[in-house]
Amino acid sequence: MKARFALPALLAFLPFVLLSPAIGGPSLLEEKARPDLRALVQEYVEAGDLEKAISALNAKKATPGQLLATLREPRKQDEEPKAGQQTLELEDGHGRKTDLIVVAPSEQQIKAHAKQGLGLVVLLHGLGGKAKDALPIAEALAATGDVVAVAPSAQPLPEGEGNEDGVPAAIAKNFKHWWLYDSPRSFPLEAIKKARSLYAIDPDRVSIGGASMGGFGTWNISLRRVDRFSAIAPIAGMLSRQFYMPGAKDEKSTSLLENGKSLPAFVAHGTADNVVPFKPDKEACDKLKELGGQVDFRALEGVAHKFDGIFDGKGEISLALMKHLTSHKRNPAPDAVTYVSVGDRLDGAFWLRVAKREKGAQKVRLEARAMRRENKIGLIAEGVELARVYLDERLLDLSKPVTVECGAKKTERKKVVAEFKAILESWRSRQDEKLVYPAYVEIDPRP
Repeated sequence: MKARFALPALLAFLPFVLLSPAIGGPSLLEEKARPDLRALVQEYVEAGDLEKAISALNAKKATPGQLLATLREPRKQDEEPKAGQQTLELEDGHGRKTDLIVVAPSEQQIKAHAKQGLGLVVLLHGLGGKAKDALPIAEALAATGDVVAVAPSAQPLPEGEGNEDGVPAAIAKNFKHWWLYDSPRSFPLEAIKKARSLYAIDPDRVSIGGASMGGFGTWNISLRRVDRFSAIAPIAGMLSRQFYMPGAKDEKSTSLLENGKSLPAFVAHGTADNVVPFKPDKEACDKLKELGGQVDFRALEGVAHKFDGIFDGKGEISLALMKHLTSHKRNPAPDAVTYVSVGDRLDGAFWLRVAKREKGAQKVRLEARAMRRENKIGLIAEGVELARVYLDERLLDLSKPVTVECGAKKTERKKVVAEFKAILESWRSRQDEKLVYPAYVEIDPRP
């Protein structure tokens, strides 16, 4: 694996290898959207057949520029949005079904947010609970007139899935249901997708919070998929169930904190909590602060494992939590990204991705910075056989050659053109109009 070193060392005069530009379409930003391409793209999202999708696009005489423009337009709702509370059925990527509670503002507020979009808050309940446990805070959030709140019910873990924190089976069997962390189609992520099909949602204002088991889920889902969220609020949770064992360390889970440097966190935990220990949560917050993260930690002196005035939209702490979840905005184009991957399905964040992991790698980590003046990206990689850098015109001038440097290697795109493959794959992985890209560069960072 590649040793870690400072970014300035990447920027010296280095030999380079040219990456031949792929065949693409016309200029990136000059073409108009074609709504008729949406159904074709949705078929690709569901089936994953890239070759078939590209053939279908060519048959429609579509260009990559038209496809990019189409996917970057705010999506239209599947049906007339409904005010108030409703309960829907939600299915995840593992065939499990559950109930999803959705609470929306008034019809007037929904219409008022039609262009800029409402915020969205995902709420996760605790062990043994149901979606309805989140109703008090969901109703308080919707009453602000600015956000939609969604709360799925957890279900027993699917066969062969879960237990991402690696707790012994003797401990794991005590949890009749749990939130999935690594899955790209878990209930919390599918809840986001469902809400976006029902309401005009601003993708830069999607936050997540939860209490107890929901606090575990909030920490772990958000740190794995940091580019999906604007803010997090884990209440009385922990990074890992391994911390139930005295003296235990979970370096895998703790390493994820590096992903959260740009994700504002509001954390509250009772000092007398005898169900989920206070100390590991406090230590995680201290570590995140050391890494440069933004953390508002509330130590609740003498409070046990209870959430009155915290997760109900009433008390001072609850009001502060609600403000946190509704006031932050995601930066969809950060000029620097750091990502630690702890699973094969965790491919990166924003424009930086792990295309192929090194076999047997103990740690997989990417760090990169875009430098517009030089029109290049400096990259550090550990445990990565192939890194992918999506090219974002918000960070680089794509009308000029773009370079990616990593150690003694330099890869250059002399001409950047929009490509079906880059557009489709970046869309399928996030389905987010702010995170779909026209092209990419791949580089083997190994010496």
